[in-house]
Amino acid sequence: MLRATIWLSVESAGQDNPMARHRIRMKISDGASAPQTLAMLKVFLRHLSVSGRAKGTVQRYREALSMFLGSFDHRDPAEITPDMVEEFLEDARVRRSAATVNAMKSAIRSFFRYLVLSDKIAKDPMTLVKNERVVR
Repeated sequence: MLRATIWLSVESAGQDNPMARHRIRMKISDGASAPQTLAMLKVFLRHLSVSGRAKGTVQRYREALSMFLGSFDHRDPAEITPDMVEEFLEDARVRRSAATVNAMKSAIRSFFRYLVLSDKIAKDPMTLVKNERVVR
């Protein structure tokens, strides 16, 4: 299977530097859905930047979504099921705190909500996924 690394820039509307750019490094497989998924992610991150999200928020969402989509070889988001999301999160729970897993869920949930609202996918696999209880 062919693998390639793609760098993608997304403009940020951060307060410190309005022309700041976020670079996304994603390894993709040689599949038809990989470029489409990458394009969806790029548009979503641009949407976050334009809507005034903090530079750090956009960066954390980028990292979480890159990890999430990379775990599925960047398949078409419409093919991702709630069971696949839960499997990814179970793996994340082993290595990360509940607060970090919840932050990842927020990024994933926002991404899928955006895709549904923009008619890119029909069904949101995050509707049944609950947040972790954070013990302080």
